[in-house]
Amino acid sequence: MKIIYNLVAAIAILMGCVWILQGLNILHTGAMAGHIQWTGWGAVLLAIGFFLIVWTNFRKSKT
Repeated sequence: MKIIYNLVAAIAILMGCVWILQGLNILHTGAMAGHIQWTGWGAVLLAIGFFLIVWTNFRKSKT
């Protein structure tokens, strides 16, 4: 399960970075390019990904 959570977190972090770059119009691809609200959504997704990484790797195992 730990591997799956880490994989989901890594994908969330990558997607958050892409959304931030598109929102700031640094990455000029996609329909989200230049729309500043995607910067905020990307930051939220990035924070969720980092939280999931920390929660997965530093919680106590029940086994």
